[in-house]
Amino acid sequence: MKLFKSEGWKSFWPNFLAVILGIVITFGGERLITNYQKRQDAREIVGVFKTDVERHLKISEGLLDSYTAGISALRKCAVAHGRKRLAEIPEDTLRCALGLFFSVRGDIYSPVGMKVLEVSGALGAVHEPEVVESVTKIGNVITTFWRQQDKMATNIVGAKQHLYESGRLDWSYRGTSLHETLEYRFRCLMGDTLCAGLVTRGSIPAYLMMFRDMNDTICAELDIVRNAGY
Repeated sequence: MKLFKSEGWKSFWPNFLAVILGIVITFGGERLITNYQKRQDAREIVGVFKTDVERHLKISEGLLDSYTAGISALRKCAVAHGRKRLAEIPEDTLRCALGLFFSVRGDIYSPVGMKVLEVSGALGAVHEPEVVESVTKIGNVITTFWRQQDKMATNIVGAKQHLYESGRLDWSYRGTSLHETLEYRFRCLMGDTLCAGLVTRGSIPAYLMMFRDMNDTICAELDIVRNAGY
């Protein structure tokens, strides 16, 4: 005697398999949606990071242009000072040269996007290893850039402080003209060992060359991220 009618089993198995398949599709679909959402979140955060990197490049390039103009003016004034022809240097050139010392300050800039990436773990959702590598490298280079910029500024500020403490510079001194006042300040600067050393030994230009190389590296890595579709 048959315990079950074959017709019953025939109708049961398709329904059973449909239920199982539905469960698999449901949970698999949810996983696909979750993974897709993570990918989208990572893409948005990388987009924020890119905006921060572009902001760094804009700020730093402006700063480097200012430093480059300052060191160029310093060299012109230093040569004229050595030849005792400082009076022939234009007033604007003297002001630019002195500004590198008396107006410099250290700045630390860190991309907000990199911090968000670190905290959120969004890079884990990025499947392209070259993108992960480039983003990480860019973050490290930018951090190093601003630390070194602060170090350079600290060296300049330290030399300036030494000049003040030496008593060589009387900040209240006013010559018969603004040009004469600027000449006096530059001669005082060149009379200080630390200040003159930063000009004659080329320490500042070496920093600027390093900063330019860093930004070139950042641009190259940023291109990799863009070419990957981010």
